[in-house]
Amino acid sequence: MEKYFNSEVLKNTFRKIGKLILYLLLVVIVMAFIGCAFSGTNPFAIFFPTTWAKLFNFLS
Repeated sequence: MEKYFNSEVLKNTFRKIGKLILYLLLVVIVMAFIGCAFSGTNPFAIFFPTTWAKLFNFLS
């Protein structure tokens, strides 16, 4: 039971989870840029609030 509550094990686990979240976020941003580039629009349009408003209106 001690090995599950070891501070080093917890630190390493949280570092791995943090890296995974950062990599996933990076992949999502890169894929959004690629998608905007293929659609012929401004690649930075993914950062505009109106883009996100349209997305959330479409999903609801």
